[in-house]
Amino acid sequence: VMTCGGDMAGAAIPNQKLCEDKGWTYMGTAQILMPDNYTALYDPSDENKARQTVKNAEPSIVATAECIAGDSTLPVKHINAVGKVLSRYINAPFYTFFVKAKAFTAKDSCISCGKCVELCPLNNIELKNGKPVWGKSCTHCMACINYCPTEAIEYGKASVGRHRYNFESLK
Repeated sequence: VMTCGGDMAGAAIPNQKLCEDKGWTYMGTAQILMPDNYTALYDPSDENKARQTVKNAEPSIVATAECIAGDSTLPVKHINAVGKVLSRYINAPFYTFFVKAKAFTAKDSCISCGKCVELCPLNNIELKNGKPVWGKSCTHCMACINYCPTEAIEYGKASVGRHRYNFESLK
């Protein structure tokens, strides 16, 4: 199950290969459209748009959960020409050259709370002298930026001044 702010394009292809490499049975890839949060490239969704996107996603979430609970294969999503181009020619260079942790920094407003360390799904952040330091593994999930309580984390100049989004703020 993949969430995305737009379209997962041909992500099913590497997902299937990952399953094969791990010796797992591939049961398909489900796309759940969720609010944008990729602060390194653009402004995340405002709260009203985010709420509507989550509401619109509910049928897909229920249908996907039912497939999983029933041990059924997920429906195959048609990949259009744009999706094929994105998946085959854009994603690999994008991940190779852009998806890196080196541009993350913490401003002086960092309060050393460790929220970024706690939320990093790859355990790629540690506090050193009270400030976050990023390692080499990063998936650009943007949790560190979007959940920082003081908005002290930036991704170079790309995220400066941008709205921060996290799901819990919709409550």
